[in-house]
Amino acid sequence: MCFDVGESQEEADAVIARGRRMLPLINKYENRDPIVEGRSYPKVMLKGPLIKDEAFRGAVKAIQHGWHSTSDNPGG
Repeated sequence: MCFDVGESQEEADAVIARGRRMLPLINKYENRDPIVEGRSYPKVMLKGPLIKDEAFRGAVKAIQHGWHSTSDNPGG
């Protein structure tokens, strides 16, 4: 959810589907960029702070409501 990999919601849906156990990771990476050992990614792949914040807030909301994916959101 920190990297821009296209228009798909698949990464958010994968996090939401895993449920509450993902909340510590969401909290951990909400205000910092992930580091993947043995790999480096160009900074241009990182989502901007506003887009990332929106994605993280949406995932937390979905998990707290017990939704299974972004498509469960009654607000669209």
